[in-house]
Amino acid sequence: MAQKQHQSRPALKDKKLSSYKLRHTFATTHFRRGTDLWTLQELLGHA
Repeated sequence: MAQKQHQSRPALKDKKLSSYKLRHTFATTHFRRGTDLWTLQELLGHA
């Protein structure tokens, strides 16, 4: 049985994560998963 070489992403601790990037990632993920825009605005405190 051949093993596939596994390439993992760099650990989160190795990347700089600003509050802007965190909010953007949160919003993008929820929007892509079907969260409606009004709910997303409330979750982000824009309502």
